Amino acid sequence: MLYASNGTTVLGRSEGTGNSEEISLAGLSSGTYYLRVYGYDNAANPSYALSVAAAPGTVSGDRYENNDTAATATNLRTISGTTTEANLSIEASDPDWYRFTLASAGRNGDKATITFAHAQGDLDLAVYGSDGSTLLSISEGTDNSEEISLAGMPAGTYYVQVYGYAGAANPSYTLSL
Repeated sequence: MLYASNGTTVLGRSEGTGNSEEISLAGLSSGTYYLRVYGYDNAANPSYALSVAAAPGTVSGDRYENNDTAATATNLRTISGTTTEANLSIEASDPDWYRFTLASAGRNGDKATITFAHAQGDLDLAVYGSDGSTLLSISEGTDNSEEISLAGMPAGTYYVQVYGYAGAANPSYTLSL
């Protein structure tokens, strides 16, 4: 089993019946991980080989790069209904910024959401006011999504920032407004 740096969160497992087991490290951010090798039903094996192949990798920018600041934010225009942008990525220590406009005040159920595989890199979400520097709300959970309610926000322009916790990268996330 492959565990996250906390030693308890399972990130991957291989429980086959052949002569080898393999767990992919693809998409994992740099950091400390733990492996546990064990025999099925407490079986013992007097001789096994453990190999870890981890090449330094990078997450490449998505189609909206260079949107790394409020000044260079991708303009998603006026939101009417749901706007979804998929196949986005966060490079290490490289946030993504998006600008959007609410034509009317936010209602119950209106929200900014990102979905992603937390095991591939922890992402967080923030919403800023029209100046791009006044933080209005933040979501910093440890699940596979982050969400901020837009209910009650007056009509106007806002900014969304998506960033990796402690500089984490993530090869794929989806933004929905």
